[in-house]
Amino acid sequence: MSTAHLRIPYGQPAHGQTAGTFPSMFLGAYNSTFSQNVKPHLYGNSPAVLTPLYEKIYHRGASTIAPIAAIAIASNAYLAYQSRDEKKRRMYGTAAVLVFTTLSLTAFAMEGGIDRLITISTDHDLQSKAGIDIEVVRLLKTWAAQNYFQASLHLTGGLLGLYTTLS
Repeated sequence: MSTAHLRIPYGQPAHGQTAGTFPSMFLGAYNSTFSQNVKPHLYGNSPAVLTPLYEKIYHRGASTIAPIAAIAIASNAYLAYQSRDEKKRRMYGTAAVLVFTTLSLTAFAMEGGIDRLITISTDHDLQSKAGIDIEVVRLLKTWAAQNYFQASLHLTGGLLGLYTTLS
């Protein structure tokens, strides 16, 4: 049976509700994976090795996260707009805002550290500067902590959307 004909209460299609929930949860897992499983293994490398790897991981992650986040935001915003139930409208709206907040967090709160790591990745003189190893590890640990916070926002948005769908 096609999901186009499957209906959930209040006339909202099932695929619309899952399009907001599962991408948010995926993004939460995706973000936390880099902080948990990837970044700690990079710390022992020299800045000449570590920062170019970070730059590639960051850009690949950004190109993955942005479109998936857009789907989650748009789906939850649509569900909030279409909902006839005021409580569900607020909950779907909150889920959309939580995911949107992660994009704003990257653009405003994390940008300085990200830009500094990318600058180091392309500047060979800077990579060999005394004390740069300590700065790079500090920047990566800060990024990992901020990334965990982003993951928690994605997961909270996804769980809120799932709870709202099931309630």
